[in-house]
Amino acid sequence: MIASEKVTDSLVVNMLRVNGYIDGNFRPLKKDVFVWANRSENRTVDDLLSKASKRKTEKPGYPEFIILDKKYYRRNSS
Repeated sequence: MIASEKVTDSLVVNMLRVNGYIDGNFRPLKKDVFVWANRSENRTVDDLLSKASKRKTEKPGYPEFIILDKKYYRRNSS
């Protein structure tokens, strides 16, 4: 990771903390909002990311942060 990416990651983590989404140990503080670094703990999100490369190669996508708000989350009924 290059220095500018570390700075960006630090800014994102700081904003998540300041806005009450995570604590200092990256634990969630809001019951209906989940924040993960690099990999989620949600099967649906992982399935979506399994073919989400930026270049549309259908390879896995690896975002730095994943935020899931249950307010906007719908599970497939299938």
